[in-house]
Amino acid sequence: MENAILFYLVRSSERDIKDLTISLLQLKKFFLDKYPYKVAFFIESDFKKEWVDHIKSLYDNCEFVNIEFSIPEHNNHLLSSIPKFFPHPTHSKGPFGWDHPGFSLGYRHMCRFMSGEIYKNEYLIKYDWYWRIDTDSFFLDYINDDPFKTLKDNNLIYGYNNICEDHEKVVEGLYEAGEVYMMCREITPKNKIEKPLMFYTNFEIASMKWFQSSGYMEFYNFIDNAGGIYLHRWGDAPIRYIGVMMLLEKEKMYDFSNAIKYKHGY
Repeated sequence: MENAILFYLVRSSERDIKDLTISLLQLKKFFLDKYPYKVAFFIESDFKKEWVDHIKSLYDNCEFVNIEFSIPEHNNHLLSSIPKFFPHPTHSKGPFGWDHPGFSLGYRHMCRFMSGEIYKNEYLIKYDWYWRIDTDSFFLDYINDDPFKTLKDNNLIYGYNNICEDHEKVVEGLYEAGEVYMMCREITPKNKIEKPLMFYTNFEIASMKWFQSSGYMEFYNFIDNAGGIYLHRWGDAPIRYIGVMMLLEKEKMYDFSNAIKYKHGY
């Protein structure tokens, strides 16, 4: 199908390159060899040329898009209170316990980018459909049908693979902010919004145009201005869940879990 793109956001780390190598080779074997869509890789300026060359050797129909992250101007007043690391809530010894430093500022930049900045991005906005994949997204079997075509032919908008719960510590105040937004805008949500559910957004296939025109961006801008992405590590997964469940009819969503065998992480 025309005007569709797959994309990864890749950190400048050997671990990300290792994971991406596995993910991309699986994706190529199980999907891209049959449906050779372009794959975009969003990278920062310190990304090594040897990594670029390595990725090109795995799949040549690709493009590299430079991106730079910074605290948004409207959140500069929060700078003094933004923690260097947000403690990982499942590691009881604190932010540096169990060899897990917590959620870095870079991770929170990623959350913001995936929550809404992707729908403003100059490279992505020229596409009608996108498939977001994480470097540690792994595919386990052949994908027989083109998922972009599945959505378009059935007049669907948002495809996901899993709905699960986020940890209460990293959604502190988020769902309440969503309730304030709906009350101020006099919005009756299209679906029941259950805390702390979220779309597991390391896999999502969706209409770019819907997110740009549905009112989702107004919701995202409200959440972004609240500052919780940086102060509390609000993630793109619950933000997406609230926005989509608020604005999109359930029958316009599609669960790909039966059609695409997939797992996130090891």
